[in-house]
Amino acid sequence: MTQFANDFETRGGWISCSFPSLVAIFGGLIHAALGNGCCEGNSWTNPSYGMKVKTNPALTGVSQCRGESQATYDALGGNSKVELGLLPFAPSLIYDRASISPCLIFGYHHDPMTIRVALFDMDGTIWDAPIDWLAVRREIGLPVDGRSIYMQLMDLTPEEQGRGIQILERHEALGVENGTLIPGAEELLRCLKDAGVKCALITNNSRRSVESVLGRHPLSFDLVLSRDDGALKPHPQAFLSALEQMGARPDEALAIGDAHLDLIAAERAGIGEFILVGSKPWVRDLLPAGVSHHKAVDLIEARAIVTRLLEPTRR
Repeated sequence: MTQFANDFETRGGWISCSFPSLVAIFGGLIHAALGNGCCEGNSWTNPSYGMKVKTNPALTGVSQCRGESQATYDALGGNSKVELGLLPFAPSLIYDRASISPCLIFGYHHDPMTIRVALFDMDGTIWDAPIDWLAVRREIGLPVDGRSIYMQLMDLTPEEQGRGIQILERHEALGVENGTLIPGAEELLRCLKDAGVKCALITNNSRRSVESVLGRHPLSFDLVLSRDDGALKPHPQAFLSALEQMGARPDEALAIGDAHLDLIAAERAGIGEFILVGSKPWVRDLLPAGVSHHKAVDLIEARAIVTRLLEPTRR
């Protein structure tokens, strides 16, 4: 271990190591990251070690560990991909002019992400619609299985679908009529706008409901997508479509929502940061385990989190 430590040298925010240590390091990394692991989307997960390695083709190096219940390493290799049994990150072998042997550069720190786009959910996040969704499910005859009501309706017969959609739309209309803007929504949007961050509203609600809410409260969204415009959360395309239209990558995005559907969609889409705000107790039971995210009791606390995340952007 002494030789191990001696082989490491800090140079301007990077750690370089000579080949003797490199062999030992790579042996451990390959065993930990790939042994008994599996490929899933843009991540390589090893359940035995609780390790997840995420790829990010935009940056270079391998960042510091971040995450909550599991070790998460952002793989920042310029050409990094998770394909078959390949190592899920591609650090660069370069010649270190300070020594006579090549060395492999591992970044122990990288510049924080730049947030360019914020993706908002509507109901329960910025709009308080007094709808008891559990009661709506009971009225239609649907179980709580983690899916959205609208997606559950697609499994029913045409007659049952028609009846279910009528019940859903009736409650959604009441939610708009009797709902209120959640305190802190306007201030949070202003905070993001002042930092030059574009904002999109992505909801599983109908276009009619969205237009009614924004008609009462003309919030400044650059893009609005409802269930009438494409994929529904938790499908990642709900977020990816918005990012494509706004010219941003997933790692440049922040998502804010109150439900498991939002968090799952963000994880699957590779969204850089997620804030879970004011979720209901029954929703918290459906949250996926091991997915890194920030928690906020309300939009006031969410704005404080956003302010911290935006600090690198403002420098």
